[in-house]
Amino acid sequence: MAQMSTSDISMDLRANRSRDVTIYRGEPIIFSISIRNWRAFDAASHNKSLEMLQADLERNYKAGKITDAEYEKQLDSLRKEIKEIKGYQLGSTEAPWTTLLKFLRDVHNAWKPLGWPLKILSQSPEEPTLVIDDKLSLYVEFDMGSSEVESMAPGQYTIKCALEKGEVLSESNSVIVRITHRQDRHPSEEKLLSIGRYFLARNKPSQVFSIVERIFRLNPRSIDALVLKGEAEEASGNIQAALETYRQAMNEWYAQGLARHEAPRYIMSRINRLSMKT
Repeated sequence: MAQMSTSDISMDLRANRSRDVTIYRGEPIIFSISIRNWRAFDAASHNKSLEMLQADLERNYKAGKITDAEYEKQLDSLRKEIKEIKGYQLGSTEAPWTTLLKFLRDVHNAWKPLGWPLKILSQSPEEPTLVIDDKLSLYVEFDMGSSEVESMAPGQYTIKCALEKGEVLSESNSVIVRITHRQDRHPSEEKLLSIGRYFLARNKPSQVFSIVERIFRLNPRSIDALVLKGEAEEASGNIQAALETYRQAMNEWYAQGLARHEAPRYIMSRINRLSMKT
């Protein structure tokens, strides 16, 4: 496996899907990190273009449009332009790749360990050891619950994430997180949906239902809120209620005149799957 260059891996860090966010009372923090081997992606794209040029060259040669000498010369030239695709192994059974991620905080112009009680919310892939190349990008979410956020001192924090394997292999952009103990009196539907999905991922359906009711007060015809409600009912084991909610979401889809678009496959798949259980 190739030795990693710090310039080969790119990392994108977001806090609650943003690079500058204010966290109000009752809200969690979700850090999301996307990691890709951009040099491998670039090399693969370059090589794909060469394959197309070689295919054109083959057609011209077979059609008798170029001589043997011209064909060999151009083919040799294309082969010399092929870029090596380097993959890098991350993680082990004892130390999964997610443990290589270190959160840092800017303290008086010096980066120090963040020290927040972050937990993994989701990750892809889930294997502890992997090779990051042109075919594989990584994604992971770390979270801190609302009760833990409320225990933090209010203020502004500048945070970044580093990929470390004995040395710093790559660093993300920095994000600004402002923590306040004030209540957000006018949260958007999108923000409430994000919080609701977080509670769903943490298997807290009762809190999801509370969020859904708040969304309905903003938008009584929210299809996304109906889907979220159905998912929470599924998580609670109430299959019949979930099925009815998904059907309601489907009916709302048509009622809003969206039938000219392709029907949402996710809702239809949930309806079909649950119908077989009832």
